[in-house]
Amino acid sequence: MSASLTLVLQNDIAEVARVLEAVAAFTEENQIGENGAFKLNLVLDELVTNILTHGCRGRPDCRVGLKVEYEAGVIRVDLVDNGVPFNPIEAEMPRLGTSVEDARVGGLGVRLVRKYANHTEYAHVAGNNRFHFTMTGR
Repeated sequence: MSASLTLVLQNDIAEVARVLEAVAAFTEENQIGENGAFKLNLVLDELVTNILTHGCRGRPDCRVGLKVEYEAGVIRVDLVDNGVPFNPIEAEMPRLGTSVEDARVGGLGVRLVRKYANHTEYAHVAGNNRFHFTMTGR
């Protein structure tokens, strides 16, 4: 049987803290390994922050739906938002730079998803971004 967490977020950057608290409780309750919990928190922090900061900018009615499921060592995540269309799978990978001063700002979420996700899917359907990814819970 799988465990799941479902949240609907308002267009407010303070919602990121609510996501991280809920995901921390979810990973602890479901005994997801420390490494898997860390990666999931890092990726969701980046993705939700980017959606609320960029995708929902200037859209007071913007909403984000988040569903996290865990079964047999696999974490499945669905993010749905009615913000600006953005496909993280096809987005250009940012240049990291050789120093902090040289690094380009932005794009870390895309890089993290590509590094930690085992499978990704994106579609823009009926005015909504739908992004799905899986990762291991270890």
